[in-house]
Amino acid sequence: TGKSLLLNNFFHNAHLATSTTNTKKRRIHFHSFLQEIHTRIHTYNTSLLHQHGRSFHINTSQHRSRNPILTIAQELSNEVTLLCIDEFQVTDVADAMILKQFFGEVWRRGVVVVATSNRRPRDLYEGGVNREYFLPFLDLVERYCLVHHLSDDGDRTTRNGGSGGSGGGGR
Repeated sequence: TGKSLLLNNFFHNAHLATSTTNTKKRRIHFHSFLQEIHTRIHTYNTSLLHQHGRSFHINTSQHRSRNPILTIAQELSNEVTLLCIDEFQVTDVADAMILKQFFGEVWRRGVVVVATSNRRPRDLYEGGVNREYFLPFLDLVERYCLVHHLSDDGDRTTRNGGSGGSGGGGR
């Protein structure tokens, strides 16, 4: 349906106001994005280990500053104003558990997220392990996002000579 093509066009034509200190935009594929988040969390946890030793406990419910997911979300929020994510799909329980905290913080800090997916938001991580813990993330998506369904009347990437996209139904 040309979702990736539309996202690319949106990203390249999005002109951000320069009145704020953070006017950067970024486009990334969802799987690359998750790999980066996992790497950043690992690096952060490793630095805590080196600073405080193995007896240091991360109690994320009492100390937001010790929560690696929130810390990484805050860092990303300082790096971008607009985050475009292509092919949003959740298939892993660890990823599912990270998303609510991560995007809750990103949205709380005012980052605009534009994403493509082959699934409706409520169908993400369908049938996944412990999906009930993922449902609060879907509530956040409904609160912070506008969902647009693209009709599946052909692949626009080939009809208009564009490149990218994976065809299929789109959100």
